[in-house]
Amino acid sequence: MVAIITAALLQRCDRCAVNTVLFDLIPSHDVVMQRFEPGEVVFGQGDKAHGVYLLYSGEVDLVFCTRNGQCKPLLVAGPGQIIGVSAVVTNHPHEFSVTAKSGCMLGFICRDAFLRALEANPSIWFSVLSVLSNDVNSGYDDMRVLAVR
Repeated sequence: MVAIITAALLQRCDRCAVNTVLFDLIPSHDVVMQRFEPGEVVFGQGDKAHGVYLLYSGEVDLVFCTRNGQCKPLLVAGPGQIIGVSAVVTNHPHEFSVTAKSGCMLGFICRDAFLRALEANPSIWFSVLSVLSNDVNSGYDDMRVLAVR
């Protein structure tokens, strides 16, 4: 059932084209489709990274909370974005929380299956580096904005 759902969603996700390369190289039995309703938590800040998520439909909020409890929105992720790559690759806890902003469908692949796919297909490291580079550049942009204030 998961393979059928995955194939159908991949065809409908126009903006997923680049990132689905990662998921195309992963056996469909390793991709678990999950539906989240608005307000439902996908994962929390500080949670162990069990895998990565590809957002097929809907939107999710990425939020960072400081130690004193002040929470700041980082961004709203939409279809085609991969979430949790940095935490999975570094084996660190998630640095932010992810909550469904709207009803959404995410493809989840566990950490071990994701890392096996990377080992078996070195060519997809470029996609992973692209995701991580975009995260770093976004952080630099945020620091520039804060420095100007």
